[in-house]
Amino acid sequence: MGNFTVTVTASDHAKGRVEDVFNIEVSSPITGIPKDYELQGTENADTLSGDRGNDSLYGGEGSDTLYGQEGDDLLDGGNGSDTLYGGDGVDTFVLAPGMGQDTIDDFTNHTDKIRLEGGLIFTELEIASHQGSSTSIKVAASGEVLAILSGIDYEVIRADDFV
Repeated sequence: MGNFTVTVTASDHAKGRVEDVFNIEVSSPITGIPKDYELQGTENADTLSGDRGNDSLYGGEGSDTLYGQEGDDLLDGGNGSDTLYGGDGVDTFVLAPGMGQDTIDDFTNHTDKIRLEGGLIFTELEIASHQGSSTSIKVAASGEVLAILSGIDYEVIRADDFV
C-alpha cells in the first residue's frame, strides 16, 4: 500500500526533547482497532490522551490535562490541580482528599461517575453552586475543594453519581 515516514517527538518541558524517525512499510490496509490503554503521567504537568478503548489515565504529580476520548475511561489526575475531559462513553473520575482541586469539564449526569478514594464517602461531601453554572464538590469537615464540575447545576448531583 505504501511507505510512510513518521517522526516522533517527545518533550518533557523540564528535561528536554527526544526525536526519532521511523520508516513504515504498509502492505495491507490498516484498520483502527480500539485498545484499552493505561497511561501514567510524570511529576510534571502532563497531557494524556486515550483513544477509542476503555482507557485508564493517571496524571501523577503536577497540574495535568487528561482526555479520555471515546470508550468508558478512568481518569485520575493524581496530585495537582488537574483538568479532566472524559469524552464519549461512561467515564469515571477519581477524587481524593489532599490531591488538589480538579476541574471536570464534561461530566455527564446520570452517565459518568465519580469515584471517591482515601476513605471518603458521599455523606462527607458538600455539593454546592460554584460561580453560577458549575458545581463544587468539597469535603464538608475541612472545606477542601476536590473538584469543580463545569456547566453542571449542583441540584442534579446525587449519591448515585458516586461509586
